[in-house]
Amino acid sequence: MPFEKNHKLAKGRPKGSKNLANTKVRESFGLLLDNNLERMQNDLDDLEPKDRLKLLIDISSFIIPKLKSVEVKQESNSNTALFNVQNLFNNMQIKENNEEKSV
Repeated sequence: MPFEKNHKLAKGRPKGSKNLANTKVRESFGLLLDNNLERMQNDLDDLEPKDRLKLLIDISSFIIPKLKSVEVKQESNSNTALFNVQNLFNNMQIKENNEEKSV
């Protein structure tokens, strides 16, 4: 039987309620970290600098939110000047060569 919208027999978790299993795991993990901070600091101090930095970067992805790339769209209007950088560079070289020949 496929899912039917507004089905009255569904017995899932009510909207907005917390997942108790996740809450328990988070609390236990926090307690584990709190009880081992000194040992973890000693282990971190024993690592090579490059390994220490890699570990800190890897761990930071769980704490610091990742930034999403943003696409900027600009509508072109008649006041916008379009140019090709390569053409400008080539024109500058031609101008410099002509000035050197005339000297």
